Amino acid sequence: MTTVQRKRTVLLRPHQTMNRAAFSHHWLTVHAALASRLPGLVRYVQNHVIRDVFCLTGRWCRHAGIAEITYANDTVLARAQSSHLGAVLLPADEQRFLSEWTGAITTPSAALDPAMPDKTVLLLNAGDDRLIDSSGVRSLRRFLPSGARIEIEPVEAHLTRMTLPADPVRPRMIVYFQGLDPDIWRNGSDLSAAVAQLVGPQGDAVAYLVDERVLLGG
Repeated sequence: MTTVQRKRTVLLRPHQTMNRAAFSHHWLTVHAALASRLPGLVRYVQNHVIRDVFCLTGRWCRHAGIAEITYANDTVLARAQSSHLGAVLLPADEQRFLSEWTGAITTPSAALDPAMPDKTVLLLNAGDDRLIDSSGVRSLRRFLPSGARIEIEPVEAHLTRMTLPADPVRPRMIVYFQGLDPDIWRNGSDLSAAVAQLVGPQGDAVAYLVDERVLLGG
């Protein structure tokens, strides 16, 4: 059995009948009470989107939440997904407050410091996958202020929830930042220009400023 931790990162779009406040309330209360009971769960984080701070084409600027769900290893993750809670109860609740569900599997990087402000989640996709890799994303460090943190998680596999539509454009790379002034993402800035160059003319990118809620795992 592998001991490498695995994370499910899920991008959420609210049900058409729900405003952002109702979505956040349901996700943080009803859904969190279910999700936190998943067997083998190591860490559970909800990122409630405050606003998008960078949007390359507009196709992705529609998510209201990003969940980070970490398990001890692949075997535990598969067991949780196939459990009654993971396969029946959670999907049933998702239909009550979501219109879209796009998931990805990554290997979690070091947890960010919960005491640092301004957590931003950057989603990247390239028209040509050869254009984007971890070393290329690490080159973004030179545009960050001193003290800011960056964590990079390449997407290893994508997930779909058969009961909900899936976003046809899925991220290849998920990048977490802390300690950034949201204005650093303004269009035309060095950072936004570097991201656009990184994904290429056929790629896409969006950065969300989020309110992080660590519900399990510190």
